[in-house]
Amino acid sequence: MRKAIKTEMDNHILFLSNSVYQLIVACWMKYALFPDKKADIFISNHFNRADNLEENIQKTGLFENVKLIDTKKESRYQVQRKGLYRVQSNINPEIPLGEYVKLDYGYSDLYIANFDGFSQLLYSGLYHKNDKLRLHVYEDGISTYMEFERYYRKFENYYYSSKESFFNAIRRRVYGVRNIYGNISGFHVFNPELMKWDPGCPIETIPKIDPGDREFVKLLLSVFDVKQSDDRYDEKYIFLEESFYADGEAISDTELVEELADRVGKENIMVKIHPRNPVNRFRQLGYKTNRDTGIPWEVILLNMENAEEHVLVTIASSAILNPIMIFGIKTHAYSLFPLLREIPKRLNGKSWEFIKELYSKYPEMITICDDIRMID
Repeated sequence: MRKAIKTEMDNHILFLSNSVYQLIVACWMKYALFPDKKADIFISNHFNRADNLEENIQKTGLFENVKLIDTKKESRYQVQRKGLYRVQSNINPEIPLGEYVKLDYGYSDLYIANFDGFSQLLYSGLYHKNDKLRLHVYEDGISTYMEFERYYRKFENYYYSSKESFFNAIRRRVYGVRNIYGNISGFHVFNPELMKWDPGCPIETIPKIDPGDREFVKLLLSVFDVKQSDDRYDEKYIFLEESFYADGEAISDTELVEELADRVGKENIMVKIHPRNPVNRFRQLGYKTNRDTGIPWEVILLNMENAEEHVLVTIASSAILNPIMIFGIKTHAYSLFPLLREIPKRLNGKSWEFIKELYSKYPEMITICDDIRMID
């Protein structure tokens, strides 16, 4: 058996972030939970402006090392290793991991937010370097509470089947490969009472992000270059566009916003454009929209002096839940889901039922509309 490598980094932790939401949560966890621990962060290139964010995060001094890595193909299982190289990769997963990032030392704890090909490779490589490594999962939005179970269970037989055999024993004990499945030390979320599945490990509560902590807010504003943005969210009604149009799904959101404008006035509405939508359909219709789509909604909220005074409107986005669930901010929001003429595939079945259940937990703040006249 390999021995854990003792280094001066035995209490050095590592975060992997694949989205701006994950980046915000990772920064908050480091800031609020581990202020005295050395920590690094790897940022994938899965989201826009990741290269700029690498430099901005490094400037904050929150993390010891910040590295931007290209992991899309590995994450999506598009990399094939064959022959001798595959055997070598099994014996020493640090070899394929070295294609993406150089490991200068071992880590005591790894924090991931997705179950994918690169997360598994990173865990295997770090475990090979230090077999005392502890694996943690942190929140990636509301999907963590329900949908992540199916991704997690796919790793049960990633390296070897659950039925022990001589060959599997060799791979497990000699190669030292290590599955994500069954080896999570802690699951970290803002609202553990909402978990719909059991990851088989302790579920830890992340304290809600404090909008009044100006030091942390200032840190996030600098990371996302908010001062460089000319966008002003000062209209009373903010419609939060979703990515259905970008994903090629039929959605009658423009028609619903037109109905909203007839009720409250177009001049009182601002539309926050989804960053992945290729066409600004709402600007073409004469609505005020944001120009900078690289600033996440959560950071926009923290930068609002009067966030509680705005009325948030959406079809079925979790964005109207974020003020409540991760900041503890009171909000005034509406869902227009029942008014859709055609339901996008993504919202069929359990997805909408779970979102509806969450909305229904906050009836004093969120209204599910079956008539546009319910919006005041």
